[in-house]
Amino acid sequence: MLKTHIEFNVRVKHGQGSEEDSVLESLERLHLSKRHNVTHSNKRVEGICILNESLSGLTPARFSTYMQAYEEQPGTHDKILTRLKAAFNYCNRNNLLESGKFFLFCENIKRQSEPRHVSVDDADLKAMSSYLFPDNFSSERMYREFKLFMHLEMTGHFRTQQTVTLKYSQIDFENQVLRTTAKGGKKITLHLSKESCEVIKAHRAWQESNAIFSDCLFPSPFDLKVPRANFENEWTKMRLSLGFYDEESCTYKYRLHDFRETLLTRIDDLPDPILSKLLGHTSGQALRHYREAQAKNAKVAAELAQERLNETIFK
Repeated sequence: MLKTHIEFNVRVKHGQGSEEDSVLESLERLHLSKRHNVTHSNKRVEGICILNESLSGLTPARFSTYMQAYEEQPGTHDKILTRLKAAFNYCNRNNLLESGKFFLFCENIKRQSEPRHVSVDDADLKAMSSYLFPDNFSSERMYREFKLFMHLEMTGHFRTQQTVTLKYSQIDFENQVLRTTAKGGKKITLHLSKESCEVIKAHRAWQESNAIFSDCLFPSPFDLKVPRANFENEWTKMRLSLGFYDEESCTYKYRLHDFRETLLTRIDDLPDPILSKLLGHTSGQALRHYREAQAKNAKVAAELAQERLNETIFK
């Protein structure tokens, strides 16, 4: 089940060697392929290798007992649970499992870790910025695209999928805004700093000078009409190069979403409505703040966030 999920879901969606592929490879090598001694309720001790278990024989109680082996490693516990649930759901959706029998991956066992709130520290922001030089990339195009991608991600304004799929036609350079879709599917307007607008315009000029005529900021290498899938390989390569991966826990120090948390720490002295507008929040309390925020103040916030990011990297 897990191998089917990796081969036909993870590698199709994210690519071989992507962050998700690498995490699964590490989990399999360090944990899932090894026997772990577990103690059943009747005090019987048994060694279980989860990859050798058949789904028909893996009862909810047996799986729960296996997961208890990771109680002291909440991060690893949650990674294993999340990936096994994803594998089950993929196989179940594609009718690869016997209907009605295998509910154990979706019930009973809960994640252990607290919600993640990580801010990228100043030294690591500088290290990432210093990494973005041509010698670290396979081609000039990859260097320029990943550098722009990281510039936009490091501002903290965007969710990663919004960044990857950006098109020039979404951007109003004169007013420094772009129109995109929020997480829930609602159309929103986000504000760009003047520097970000100039960087994007310079990137477009480079594309056109190299006969890359596309509305996409990051067009697919195979079809200029559509955006590329992701920057997983380059993002993973950079984190590995900078030592941002812990082999023992199979975890990376940072995720791309952490730049949004970092944005909040850089400008947390601004009112909540302005921060909500800047981040594009559109639901619950964030939606109420969003409606109260003024576009003019959000534009000021975008400039302030860029200014403080530059101070962090170049001071």
